[in-house]
Amino acid sequence: MALMKGSPATKRAARAPAGAPPSKRAAPGPPAGRSARSGPPAKYHDKRSAPVAAPAGPKTSKEKRQEVKDKKLKLKKNYSIVVDSTARWEELRQKSTPSQRRLELVSQLLKGMKGRLPELALSHTTSRVVQACVKHGSAKDRAAILAELKPKLYEVSCSGYGRFVACKLISTATPEQVPELLRALRGRIPRLARHPAATHVVDALWDRASTAQRAEMAAEFYGREFRVLGLIAEGGSEAGTGGEGLAAPAPLTLAGLLQSSEAGARVRIFRELSTRLLPIAEKKLVDSAIVHRLLHEFLTLAPAAMVVEAIAPLSSEALLHMAHTHEGAGAACAVAAYGSAKDRKKVLRVLKGHVPALARDEWGHALLLTLLRVTDDTSLLNKSVVADYQKELDDFVTHKAAVRILLDLLRPSCARYVPSALESLVVPPPKRLSASAPPADEGSEAALDTSNLPLALEELSEDDSEDEDGLGGSAARPGGVLGASKKDALLRRREILAGGLGAALERVLSARADELLRLPEAGAVVVEACGGGAGGALALALGEEKVEGLQRAVVGALKGEGSQEESGVEGPARPALLEDYWASRTLRRVLLLWGGEEGEEAARLQEGFVERVWEEAVRPRCAQLVKGHAAKVVAALAQAAGGEVRGEIRAELQKCLGKKQSVDAWMATFAQHKKEAR
Repeated sequence: MALMKGSPATKRAARAPAGAPPSKRAAPGPPAGRSARSGPPAKYHDKRSAPVAAPAGPKTSKEKRQEVKDKKLKLKKNYSIVVDSTARWEELRQKSTPSQRRLELVSQLLKGMKGRLPELALSHTTSRVVQACVKHGSAKDRAAILAELKPKLYEVSCSGYGRFVACKLISTATPEQVPELLRALRGRIPRLARHPAATHVVDALWDRASTAQRAEMAAEFYGREFRVLGLIAEGGSEAGTGGEGLAAPAPLTLAGLLQSSEAGARVRIFRELSTRLLPIAEKKLVDSAIVHRLLHEFLTLAPAAMVVEAIAPLSSEALLHMAHTHEGAGAACAVAAYGSAKDRKKVLRVLKGHVPALARDEWGHALLLTLLRVTDDTSLLNKSVVADYQKELDDFVTHKAAVRILLDLLRPSCARYVPSALESLVVPPPKRLSASAPPADEGSEAALDTSNLPLALEELSEDDSEDEDGLGGSAARPGGVLGASKKDALLRRREILAGGLGAALERVLSARADELLRLPEAGAVVVEACGGGAGGALALALGEEKVEGLQRAVVGALKGEGSQEESGVEGPARPALLEDYWASRTLRRVLLLWGGEEGEEAARLQEGFVERVWEEAVRPRCAQLVKGHAAKVVAALAQAAGGEVRGEIRAELQKCLGKKQSVDAWMATFAQHKKEAR
């Protein structure tokens, strides 16, 4: 076939030089596998003439899930175990599953997960499966899980998911298994306590530990000094471990160890304790009870220079996480008592909005008592603490814990209202900070104060107090008593009551006098308020007219003859207040507390109240009231009255008693109550 003009072959032939051999390139022809008559190539094929294939539809959700599962199965070596265990776990956790079936499922799960429990306990999904096995398994199953996890218990505890498995193991462990858990974590307790996840494991282990085991856990924070000097028994076994054939000695506390140690050893112990506790405080990981105990010991026993360093990180939201336990409340009170004015302001701002919960707490209200005793900035105190407390005054006046705040404002440091165990938390032992010596030198010379005798901080000398302006804060303080307050205690109480709390209290007591006097918690508040409070604080805050108005309301309630109980059904008549069990005892006790150096205002109001009660409530029914519960009140009136009123009471009593019994002999039967009241 002749070459067409302009074709590629013609152009190549024209460019080839003369005499050159012919090109080896094959002539164009039909492609392999297709004849010359089969038509144009596929890419030029007319698609309209060929049948159109149906496009693949979108994958269903089931197909997508299966595809993801297949990919995971190729990537994760434990995926088949996870799938199988999750399916069984779904049946295991159902409430309708019988107990016997649960035991079978746990046995099957443990058989499939054997040897891989430490890995699976770290997973989000399988950690729940392991927890369910611990919860629903038999004692043998739990022992098997513990045996496999024990070598890796530290790693499991530090995992965000594994710590739930560790806590479940600890909570279900038998008393014989607790020492095994302690041995698995021995030497790592301080490190676990400052880990965000593992601190919960330490707290769970502390709850299950005995007193000796707790001492062993706390000893790890004291350093080697405590173990060498305090925890080694005579026979060579450690205290709390209970070696065979040797009785474990009584565990030593930090105070006991410090008493028997030299000054250099004490400093090293406190330095170790500070090194381990300060990071925990800075991270705000203060929820566990072991940290509460250690902080309380450190703040009350350590030298003042070391305490100053710990106050700054604790003057924050950390106090809210500590104040609900006994030792945590002691640590919180120490922070408030030893802190500077700047530290206390930080604490007051943190407490705003949380005061009602703290006031109701068995131990949390101790922190409020300390702040009300040591804070000189009463303006901020009224805004942040007293205002929140005042909003729920109607409820607090009858609450066993919250009412102590009112009683302490009216009569501070009274053992009748604030027990000695609580007082020791509210007023920690004083500490003196040397202005010349550096912290390390002062620590080496610090003497241990183990007496822990309470001392009212407001009675400390003004010369030893810190700068109340708050300049410098915790980092720079002059020498003197740590945390001492400048303001007079009576002036502080007067300013607190004058900020609105006193007026609100007077309104509540006047409106509910009859009801409150019959309650053991609130009755003392009513009578103390009628006397103007210790030193006349309430009278100075409100004025004597307001207090006298409250006295008239209370005497009006005392004049009542009793009434039918306010209920929908018939019941016994409610006795008169003077014959009521709680009201009579409250009146007698408070009347005997009055007297002494109360101040002119308080003495005048107390004498006026005694005279008003005698003239209006007791004298008209004296012959009736010398018997029963009211006799205690009459005898207390005769002892508390002064001058002419006392003579009138004794004369009237002699008439009621007759000639067979003298007034002195009759009053002698109540003499023991005076000693009890004080």
